[in-house]
Amino acid sequence: MNKNIDEAVKNIDYKRIMDKVCSKYSRYVDEDDLSSIRLHTLWQCLNKFDPERKVKFTTYLYQQLTFAIKNHLKKQRREYTNIPFSVRQRQDVDIDIAHKSA
Repeated sequence: MNKNIDEAVKNIDYKRIMDKVCSKYSRYVDEDDLSSIRLHTLWQCLNKFDPERKVKFTTYLYQQLTFAIKNHLKKQRREYTNIPFSVRQRQDVDIDIAHKSA
């Protein structure tokens, strides 16, 4: 299996596809995270790809990598916006007090 992943990483077609997808999201995702997502997704695609479905591997890789990056962005957004209700409620009270005193 290591031989397959090494060959796939060096494959020019796969590299172009991954570069194309990652360039779209380079402003929003850290470069280290992108490279990690790229390799992990490539490895998953190599393991899960089914040639009997009559879909090109590059098409499958493009779709899976796009999904993985979007999923990463969703998780990142949830981490920043996932404020407990009790904290949110205290912030609302502080805002109301500030408005009433002004």
